[in-house]
Amino acid sequence: MTHVFSKLILGIAMISTILPAATIVNVKNFGATGDGITDDTAAIQQAVSAFCQANVGASLFFPKGHYLVGKAEALIKLKNMNDILIEGHDATIVCSGRMKAVHAVNCHNITVRGLTLTWDKTGYYQGVVTASTAHTIDVQIDGRLPETLPPIQGVTDYNSVTGMPVGRFDFFSPALTKQQRLSPDSLRLTFRQNRGTPERTAYLAYVLKTLPVGTSLILRTSIYGSYGISLNNCSGVKLENITIWHVPGMGIHMTGCRDSDVRNLTIEPEPGTGRFMSTTADALFIMFPQGKVHIQDTRIESSGDDCLAINGKYLEVLERNGDTLRLKPEIGWRGPDANPGDRVQFYESETLTPTTTLTVKETTVDTETQSQLVTFEESLPEELKVGDVAYNLAFIATDIQVRNTILGANRSRAAIISAHNVLFEKVTFHYTGLAGVMVFGDNLRSHRPGPSSKNVVFDQCDFQSCALVPLIVYTGAERPGTAQQGIHILNSHFSGNSDLSKALTESGLTEDILFYQTGLYFRDVAHGLIRGNTFEGFKVPIYLDNLNHVTLTRNTWKGPDTGLVLANVNEDTVTIHDNHQFHISRELKPYRDGYIYFTTMH
Repeated sequence: MTHVFSKLILGIAMISTILPAATIVNVKNFGATGDGITDDTAAIQQAVSAFCQANVGASLFFPKGHYLVGKAEALIKLKNMNDILIEGHDATIVCSGRMKAVHAVNCHNITVRGLTLTWDKTGYYQGVVTASTAHTIDVQIDGRLPETLPPIQGVTDYNSVTGMPVGRFDFFSPALTKQQRLSPDSLRLTFRQNRGTPERTAYLAYVLKTLPVGTSLILRTSIYGSYGISLNNCSGVKLENITIWHVPGMGIHMTGCRDSDVRNLTIEPEPGTGRFMSTTADALFIMFPQGKVHIQDTRIESSGDDCLAINGKYLEVLERNGDTLRLKPEIGWRGPDANPGDRVQFYESETLTPTTTLTVKETTVDTETQSQLVTFEESLPEELKVGDVAYNLAFIATDIQVRNTILGANRSRAAIISAHNVLFEKVTFHYTGLAGVMVFGDNLRSHRPGPSSKNVVFDQCDFQSCALVPLIVYTGAERPGTAQQGIHILNSHFSGNSDLSKALTESGLTEDILFYQTGLYFRDVAHGLIRGNTFEGFKVPIYLDNLNHVTLTRNTWKGPDTGLVLANVNEDTVTIHDNHQFHISRELKPYRDGYIYFTTMH
């Protein structure tokens, strides 16, 4: 009896030390069981209602357990709350269906920590190749297929031993013409034979017919839809000691948040399941950040899209009338509205060169067209024209730091960055199915990511075994200018993907494509420094193009013979000196420039 009483006192003491002295809402006090069998949705939402009524300084507490939830738009839905804590103690929330586990809007000083989030269904099938032709793949699925087979949204190849993406191909649904059930646990995928260009058609026909039996495939049936954590217009955000295993959608999505701190976040497939994918879309997506964004001691792996994305969106100038402009992104959500006093930067559309900056006087939202009518304090310059693009500088973070973190083992890129004032320090980027990291601004890309990047530093980072270039810096425009500014690559290591290189070399179809052969693709940059890095395993370790005031120095090639620096630059704009085991060439004819990868996308 004394032993039981001591354990009870110890449990109370532990809870009191991890929760502040304020209103504590324990979900088990509202009937949640956490037994892994009972549907706890209603009980938890009753607890959330009490938590919302407490408001300032309240804590929502999940004791140890497995909480099954579903049939809700959002399990924990919060709005206009301050100084709040959501905390778990060895607690796992298992969601079902399309939903958000945590959804907060306009909350200030919000902390989420100590929770594990996952879904009962992963949003994909995993299997192995049993046979293939130039336009079909037969797949043996792990487990049984449902009676009604959902449409396959994406197909990606993985190494069946390591669980890492290979990157031979990356298909989306438009590439598929048929999915046919062969047995209760197998199916045949048929792909379009004409893939747009003779080159692409030949490449994919070769890859499919030579696809090794036993290659693992991920067949995504859901890409977007659910969110582990969704935060909109929040400030003082702290995400600590959170684990996310499987989400048929995004892991964490943050829009317009100010001063965010992410520590000890783990996103990975649930250990022991043999699964290769965690989230079917991006793992950590940060849009329109403000203030600081600090990410530290974190591991994000195996996502279906980018592990880490930090960017906003360019707005297109649709109409000009006096001192008023109609602004709207060409694709998707219009983004946050401009407020009086905001400074808006404008860019010439064909080059993405900055032209002018204006101060917002007044904004009216046209809900029918999802555009903003913005009047400015200043007169509009003559050179500002319809078709140019803009970015609201109010939504640029002043301090982004990513330290001691691992990103990769995923279908897409480890990180994409369209932002200012960014430091990656001691970060590993590895085994990506596409490029490792992209630093860019691009008004031609699908979601028009902006702004152009400025003051971005990679220091003591490790770029390993990416299917395409480990690090790409570029401007996406018809005639790109040097729009990326202050990009520094320091004391980092770049190594190639030997397994994929061998497979692609055998195909004979990628030898002249820079994105398959290069370690660092550095283009469209003003004021950059590439210093103290090592390279191995690339045909073209470094590619330089369209640069101004860039220095390449004290870098080392660790391969046989000498490493190639392919420099399509003027000698008076780039300084190259004191590099070890490199030779410089300005002969571009053997290679093709451009962002080329063999994917059929929406």
